[in-house]
Amino acid sequence: MTPYATLGWLRALAGTFGGQGLIHEMDLGCRYVMPMLAGGTLAPGSFASGAIGYGGVYQEGQAVYDPAVIGDALRAAERELGLPCHRLVLPPTDRACAESVASAPANIRATQVKKLPAANAVMIPTYRPTLRNEVRAVLADKEVVTSPLGLGDRHGAVDLVHRTQRRVSSAYLSPEKLVDAFLNDTSGFFRGFGCWHRGQLASVGFFLVTPTESAYYLNGWDDAARHARPNVAMLHHAFSWLAAQGVRQVDLGYSHSVGVDNAKSRWGTERQFFVTCDASDTAFLASGGRP
Repeated sequence: MTPYATLGWLRALAGTFGGQGLIHEMDLGCRYVMPMLAGGTLAPGSFASGAIGYGGVYQEGQAVYDPAVIGDALRAAERELGLPCHRLVLPPTDRACAESVASAPANIRATQVKKLPAANAVMIPTYRPTLRNEVRAVLADKEVVTSPLGLGDRHGAVDLVHRTQRRVSSAYLSPEKLVDAFLNDTSGFFRGFGCWHRGQLASVGFFLVTPTESAYYLNGWDDAARHARPNVAMLHHAFSWLAAQGVRQVDLGYSHSVGVDNAKSRWGTERQFFVTCDASDTAFLASGGRP
C-alpha cells in the first residue's frame, strides 16, 4: 500500500481537517480494504478514498485495478457506512492499466516515480546527465548545508511553504497543523528535510515514509536563494537518506505545470498514471467502476 493509504496519513488528515481516518474492511468473497477519510471538511457527509493523495481498493496489501471489484467495493462501502463516496483516487500504475479503469481520459493523471538504488549504491549516476553536475556543484559548495528538519525549524519551514504557495498561486495554503505532524512525529512515518544557504533556511521538503516507499508531499523554497540551488541539495540529501533506510521508490507527485514535471524528470524518474473519480462522475459510480 502507498504511504497515502496508511492510517498514519489518514489520522493526520483527520486531525487537521476533521472527520475519521480509517481502513474499511469488506468481505466480497475474500477480504478487501479501502483506506478513507469519512466526514470533515474534505468529505462532508461522505467519504473519500484519496482525499489528499491516493486511496483505492487493496487485497493483501496489493492495489486492485479490476473495475468490477472496485465497483463492488464502492457499493459495499457506501452500504456499510451509510455514506456516499465523494472521491476515489487509485494509486499509480502503468498507462494501459489506468486506461482500463478510467471512465474518461480526463480522469487519468501522471506522476513521476523515482526508483532508488540499493543503500550502498551511488546515487548521482541515477540522475539525468543534465542534473549530475548541478548536484556535484552544490555538494562542493561550503555555504550549502543539508539536514533533517527539527522542531526548531517550524517557523522557517511554514514560512517557506506558504511563501512558495503564494508565489505559484496555489489554491490554498497548507495548514500549519499538517506541517506540525511532520515535525512532531517520532514514528519515522513523517520526515522533513532542509537546505540552508549561508545559515538561512532556503528549502524544505516533507515526505511520507514506509519501509519500502515514500511520497514527496510538500515543498517550499526561498526564491532569493535560487542561484544556490537549494532544492537540488535538499532532494539529493532526502533521496540518499531514504535509500539508506531501505526505501526503494519515491513518488514525486502530480505536477500542475510542464515546467515542474520536466524538473522532476531530471532526477531519473519514470512516469506512472493514476485515476481520479469525483462524485460528479456519476457514470463511473453508477456502473460500479466500469468504464
